[in-house]
Amino acid sequence: MDLKQRLAAILAADAVGYSRLMSLDERTTVAALDAAHAVFRARIEAQQGRVIDMAGDSVLAVFGTAGGAVAAALAIQAQRNLLAEVVPDQRCMRFRVGVHLGDVTEKADGTVYGDGKSGQTTTMLRQCYFDVVRGNVPDHAEWRTLV
Repeated sequence: MDLKQRLAAILAADAVGYSRLMSLDERTTVAALDAAHAVFRARIEAQQGRVIDMAGDSVLAVFGTAGGAVAAALAIQAQRNLLAEVVPDQRCMRFRVGVHLGDVTEKADGTVYGDGKSGQTTTMLRQCYFDVVRGNVPDHAEWRTLV
């Protein structure tokens, strides 16, 4: 088996509240997801990235540079935010987008495998997020909504 290891930037995204949107209106949600996937594909390819997979509400892409992945992520969010201005909040499909830089293993057919570990920046951001959510950052207590 022909395997190659290399450093790559990975863009991973998924829709926020996808199950809720599907429960409200499947047809409209699928149409919105198809439109979003078209934006992702165009912006990823414009930055010399390659879409690895678009399964359900997720997107996975690989880039040769971190700069390309970040530029694509910013362009995707900018274009999606324009759409959000004309779609009612309860129907708006927003995406979480993350970029990870690390070693990947690539097969000759282009299939890419990672180690499944979160990068240093992702780990740091996750810890900051949970600190705020758990109330460990008193300066930002207003960010929390008690339920």
